[in-house]
Amino acid sequence: MISDSDFEVLKVKINQILGIDLGYYKPQQMQRRLSGHLTRLHLDAREFCGLIGNDPEAARELREFITINVSEFFRDPAQFDVLKSVALPEILESSGQAKVWSAGCSHGGEPYSVAILLNELAPGKNHLVWATDIDRQILRRAQAGGPYAETDVRAMEKRLLLKYFDKKGSEFWAKDELLRMVKFKELNLLSDRFSIGLDLIICRNVVIYFSDDAKRALNERFFSSLKPGGFLFVGGTEALLGADDIGFTRVQSSLYQKAKQAAAMRAA
Repeated sequence: MISDSDFEVLKVKINQILGIDLGYYKPQQMQRRLSGHLTRLHLDAREFCGLIGNDPEAARELREFITINVSEFFRDPAQFDVLKSVALPEILESSGQAKVWSAGCSHGGEPYSVAILLNELAPGKNHLVWATDIDRQILRRAQAGGPYAETDVRAMEKRLLLKYFDKKGSEFWAKDELLRMVKFKELNLLSDRFSIGLDLIICRNVVIYFSDDAKRALNERFFSSLKPGGFLFVGGTEALLGADDIGFTRVQSSLYQKAKQAAAMRAA
């Protein structure tokens, strides 16, 4: 286990190199994870600081290790069924054109999934699906629409897979129609500004190592970014800390809604 003093050195260096402030993460969990990472590399903390400062590939691997780029299309299908049957119809009825943000989008599986659902429910509309991540390399893959493996698309209906993807050998690539539906951008959830007036925010399995204070602050910022009546869609095993105090109502597992009169309630 790396010492507390070495952990502090790593925190400063990682923030300097990657722009990731580990002060927002659960300290004991992150300290254990970094200890394991350094052990696998047979390096001490100061040697590792030198490595990530001089080796872009080592820095990229560390970024991926910290941000946990794990995703797939329609991950947890039952939860996406709730999104399809509850949240999206309400959004489309009230707004016509949906404004969606996928925060921590990884390789694009989740923003592309919701873009597919929107196009199936309300085709021909100029829905805005905005997707962000802190990892530039994973964003390049998302923007390219692949390659995706069988495991990435295993939860997708065959009809949708054939409609929105081309298969090349063992790989799947998003068709141009799907690529045009999603706009990608680099963004740090812990420090960058958020858009406002959104109908739906998707942030699933992204903040599992964040401290409770960081999670609550992030959820409050999500709340401010949503329209009254907007939805927040989280991971299947995640619970929203202080949801009632912030102003969210739990609709179903993984789905929370901002009160429709939230603006008036906050102003009163």
